[in-house]
Amino acid sequence: MRFSSMLAGILLAVSQPMQTSSSEAVPFEATYQGTFTIAAVLLTFNGEGTATHLGISEVDGNSVLAPDPIQPFCFNIVEDEVILTGANGDELHLVNSGQDCLDPLTGSINGEATMTVVGGTGRFLGASGTGTAHVDAQVLGATAEGVTGTFLLRFEGDLSAPGQP
Repeated sequence: MRFSSMLAGILLAVSQPMQTSSSEAVPFEATYQGTFTIAAVLLTFNGEGTATHLGISEVDGNSVLAPDPIQPFCFNIVEDEVILTGANGDELHLVNSGQDCLDPLTGSINGEATMTVVGGTGRFLGASGTGTAHVDAQVLGATAEGVTGTFLLRFEGDLSAPGQP
């Protein structure tokens, strides 16, 4: 009887998810596809994808862009707010700082940025972390108000271990 109790305890301990301190960093990766609009200096985008610790999720973002004074067809991200929302409603909040560059011959846009995790909701309340963001986008249409297109956005880095709600 004593052996079976000990075995049951070991099995229970092994089957539980590993709890980590909220200060420990865990790897974070995400990939999203969706649509964007650039009107004047405001970039808005939304899409769907998957992220570690969020699973199937959505991305919604707004960025203020400023033309780069040195590199034509490049725009610096001067203000940014990105929200990743998991199926359960928990949010991870990011801010990116970087640059998007347009190839005027093909309409393709490539961007690189530094990602900073600035909190969230639910189990991401108080989350922090850093990493990189990379975007490949394609302009599909243009009007007097701006341009629209599609994007593939990837994040990679670390974040403080997600907690429990």
